[in-house]
Amino acid sequence: MQKSGLRALSLSSIVLGLVSCGVNSLQHDLRLANESKFTAFNGSLSSGYVALADRLETSDDFTEELAFHLNRKAIFSRNQKYVLPANVTEGALNEKQATRLSQERSSLMAYLDGNAREVCPKTAASAQVFFDCVVLLSSSAQDYKWCRENFAVSMGALERSC
Repeated sequence: MQKSGLRALSLSSIVLGLVSCGVNSLQHDLRLANESKFTAFNGSLSSGYVALADRLETSDDFTEELAFHLNRKAIFSRNQKYVLPANVTEGALNEKQATRLSQERSSLMAYLDGNAREVCPKTAASAQVFFDCVVLLSSSAQDYKWCRENFAVSMGALERSC
């Protein structure tokens, strides 16, 4: 009995040690994530998605699914993930809208894949956030026009400045 008690004590010490290492590793990873310097583009993108979710929360266009989607993109961009503009297939669009938005997405991607993320990060992030807004809201939504106008303004700024 004494051997099995020692064995159990030894086994529990090993398990406790492994768990402790895992916790320390997790704490280390979290500390590094909090200390990491994210790019100006990622910071602006994250803030933009949060602001958009906040605005839509008070509108008739709000859905839990939309809020979750925007907040997830905010978190990913904040954590240095490569977050792309919405795919046109994500929206409930008719053929004409889908064609137009596909062309606009291609234009936006040309700027983003160029140097817009580095040269004019706030403008590039704004264009991406408002593009997503246009794709994700139906054209009958009350905030659609606001998203469309802000996307056009952001794209115009990209064309002039980047």
